[in-house]
Amino acid sequence: MNAAIYMLGLLLSYVAAIAFVTYVLFMGSLDSWPPVRFTYYVIKIKLPQCATRLCRPILPGRCGAFADYLLNTRNRFFTGLYLVLHALAVAHFFLQVLPHAVVVRTSPVNIRIGLVLAGCSFASWVAAVFSHPGRITPDNVVAFTHMYKHTKARKTCSTCELVRPARSKHCGLCDVCHFRSDHHCVWLNNCVAGGNLPLFHLFLVSLIAEALWASFLYLGILADTANVARLWSMRYRDPFSWQVKDADTIAVTQHLFVQLPGIVITGTVYFLLGFGLALFLLFHTYLVLANYTTAEFFRSTPAPALDHDSSDSSPAIKRRLVKRSRGCRISSSPYNFGILLNILDAMAPFLCLKARRQLKVA
Repeated sequence: MNAAIYMLGLLLSYVAAIAFVTYVLFMGSLDSWPPVRFTYYVIKIKLPQCATRLCRPILPGRCGAFADYLLNTRNRFFTGLYLVLHALAVAHFFLQVLPHAVVVRTSPVNIRIGLVLAGCSFASWVAAVFSHPGRITPDNVVAFTHMYKHTKARKTCSTCELVRPARSKHCGLCDVCHFRSDHHCVWLNNCVAGGNLPLFHLFLVSLIAEALWASFLYLGILADTANVARLWSMRYRDPFSWQVKDADTIAVTQHLFVQLPGIVITGTVYFLLGFGLALFLLFHTYLVLANYTTAEFFRSTPAPALDHDSSDSSPAIKRRLVKRSRGCRISSSPYNFGILLNILDAMAPFLCLKARRQLKVA
């Protein structure tokens, strides 16, 4: 019993630590609560500075050029890496996990569900990679301009030579302007914007489902292994006290880790990956409900900054702007139309525009 409580406490500690760091990365600032402020300063400011100072004299010119290629140019390195990792995970499942699952008689239904989720995850990734984010061209710039009210003076993109509609942004990696630009995803080698945001969320949901179901499946295989081998009825000698004890959770876990390290490690990685991505999806869910984009959310001022002298800004938009408090975004976007319309605006912007016109929502 004590061992089970210890393992549960350890797991909850890991989950709490991951949740805290995720909160700091997405919601923290130098004006936040002291523990959050200190962690934010260490992770976002101090560590990058130290890494730059250490790596600059060590890395030769070619490594620096390769790093610049990875981070500052559009390339297929991370999409290739995703394919390799996914292929290795599938190969590990069929070569090591599945034969052992057959021996210990794991439920075939759970295995089939895992394979279906893996297929859906890969299909949604392919769809997101080849999707169109919503590139702004001279042919569609007028249609995009009428989507949202401008909250500040209109700007002209010096690269595309177009007057950018509200909430659009030029991507330096794709070298084009995108409508309702959110962020550039290196794992997709594509921008996430108004045109493919639903596919991006579908990819996240399917990947989380695959990872969490795989961790559940691997845990079931380990439990079946322990039952078939009758590990819970065994006794072992404590190496410290030399006393013979009944098998407990820690002893069984150690035995399974020694006998099946691949399954234990892979299942743990799947759980951590699914939990981390679930927090990331929770953040994006908040953005959808509040009608923010990632680019708007991480600006130093409310997104977009409101220019009260702009003739294009409407009183309804001005009333929706609420100041941030101590570094946390407590308000919704200036483009908040209500939860239902916000969801529709993220999933189908032009359909939302039609609904807003019928409802006379700014």
